[in-house]
Amino acid sequence: MLYDLYSKVQYIKGKKKYLLLHTINDQYYKVTSITLGTVVLLLTIGGTFWTTIFDSYLFIGYLVGPLILLNGILGLPKGKIQIKSNNISITGLDKTMDLRQISSIEINNDKIIMRTTNNQTAIAGNLDIDSEASIEIEKHLSNYNSDSNFKIENKVC
Repeated sequence: MLYDLYSKVQYIKGKKKYLLLHTINDQYYKVTSITLGTVVLLLTIGGTFWTTIFDSYLFIGYLVGPLILLNGILGLPKGKIQIKSNNISITGLDKTMDLRQISSIEINNDKIIMRTTNNQTAIAGNLDIDSEASIEIEKHLSNYNSDSNFKIENKVC
């Protein structure tokens, strides 16, 4: 949980080499974390006044409750595009793909479609891409396009 918060802060500062994408379930995860953190914190505060038997559990509640709540407040998108040594991985795909084998990448509102030079298609679905995110994805992919020469089609805007 602490590492997750650390990763979020590092991403916000711009120190990570990947791009986060909104998914369809992002709002669900955010609301769940905020609700769970609030419940843990309220039960811990209530437990402080009702009993002194479980002091160690109350300490854990005071530590974990705000962390879960903060995790929900700082909730970043759950989708991810990461490129390492000419291999691209996108949330929603089972495997990584070699950028040199990709002929085109199509960005849609709800999915990213990659076509290879062998006429194979890979679809990363369950995404929630708006026009700003699609431009950001296009820029991110363009940074790696010098070696690969794939075509990027932005159908969102």
